[in-house]
Amino acid sequence: MLKAIGSVKTRWWAIAAVVAIVGLVLATGTGKQKKRLPDLDFDPETTPTMFTDSVETLISDSGYVRYKIIAPVWYMYSEAKEPNWKFNDGLYMEMYNDTFAITTTAVCDSAVYLEAERLWEFIGNVRMINRAGDRFMTQHMFWNTETHKLRSDSFMHIEKPDRVIEGFGFETDEQLREYTVRRPTMIIPMSQFRPSAESSGQPGAQGGPAPMPPDPYDPDDITDDRHHPSSTPGRRPSPPRPGTEPVEY
Repeated sequence: MLKAIGSVKTRWWAIAAVVAIVGLVLATGTGKQKKRLPDLDFDPETTPTMFTDSVETLISDSGYVRYKIIAPVWYMYSEAKEPNWKFNDGLYMEMYNDTFAITTTAVCDSAVYLEAERLWEFIGNVRMINRAGDRFMTQHMFWNTETHKLRSDSFMHIEKPDRVIEGFGFETDEQLREYTVRRPTMIIPMSQFRPSAESSGQPGAQGGPAPMPPDPYDPDDITDDRHHPSSTPGRRPSPPRPGTEPVEY
């Protein structure tokens, strides 16, 4: 009998010990939950939501691969007022048609993509080549993937097999097949064009683009005549020479 009671008393103290331990754990856990985490100083305009390096990826739209990008670094600002991607250390791009054939290649010193507007901005030593081998060189180019149009108000240098064209006010389709130079400043046969050693390099994914040919216009004659995503001022075009009309191809 006593043994049985003793046995019952042993179970009672075991239960009391378990209850005490559980209460202690709950009290400790409740205390931790009441602690506040420090407020983080997060600026979505300057702090990327994603970063990656050694980028090589395909971008698709409506079930088709539209272009490939290769870049040393890729910053994504998804929480910014204007969500955007930034490629601060340069970008190489290949654009494709519906059959996945390369129609255009582009290389530049840096690039910005605005997600809502679906607008690319290529900045610095922009070099593009179309399927026919025509070469397009400028310092600033916009590509609207919604309208499938490219445009530039900066100085434009174009090399075709038979001629060289320079001017301002460039517009074209994204395959660089039909384009307009609204304020041409020079059109000469290719046989008379003598490129400098610096401007004769071919653009490509490796080694970076060759420098732009020297700009014949005053580098201080600039105006910020529109909002650019990169806050880069646009050059004020020089007036066309008398009798000069827009050139279309």
